[in-house]
Order: sequence, then C-alpha cells, then structure tokens
Amino acid sequence: MPRAIRGVLVECDPSIKSIIIKIDADSSHAYIVEDLDDETLVIKENMLGMLKTRLEEALKETQDKGTGVKTGNHGVIGDQTGKYAFDSGVGRIEDIKNRASST
Repeated sequence: MPRAIRGVLVECDPSIKSIIIKIDADSSHAYIVEDLDDETLVIKENMLGMLKTRLEEALKETQDKGTGVKTGNHGVIGDQTGKYAFDSGVGRIEDIKNRASST
C-alpha cells in the first residue's frame, strides 16, 4: 500500500539546489522527497528546519572560502594578503590593522 509523505515545496536558485542535493546525498537522502526541476524540490516537512541549519552552515563555509579569510577557534587567523594575522586571539583586530597599514 502506498504511503504519503508530508512535504514542503522549495523553490531556489540552481546553485542553492545543488548544495541541498549534496547535503541530502551526504545524509543518506534524509531530506529530499522529489527533485522536480532545475529550481524546485519537495523536502520532507519534518526535516526542513534541520536542512535550513545545514544549508546555512554550508553557505557560511562557501562564503569564508570565497573571501580568502580563514576562521578558527580564535577568530581571524589570516587572509590571502597576509595583512591580518591574529595570533591565538591575542590583541584586537584594529591594532593589527593599524600595524599592517603603518608598515
């Protein structure tokens, strides 16, 4: 006998959809009920909140990689220019910026 699954229709850009599909694949297909087209998915209603959280984390990681800024337990530890070194959370970022601009 067929079973019905409650779902939520999600419309998004193809780039966001590809991230959602990767999250779903990494989670043993726990989120997506149906892939409808390039911009539309049906997501399991009870998993929507968890998917939003995972998507926000993935987007934050993508954004950090795009800017060249690396973050760690102690805040900014460097960027591509090397101007902003932040050693184990010691000092303030303004002081480091001032030192970098004076050199």
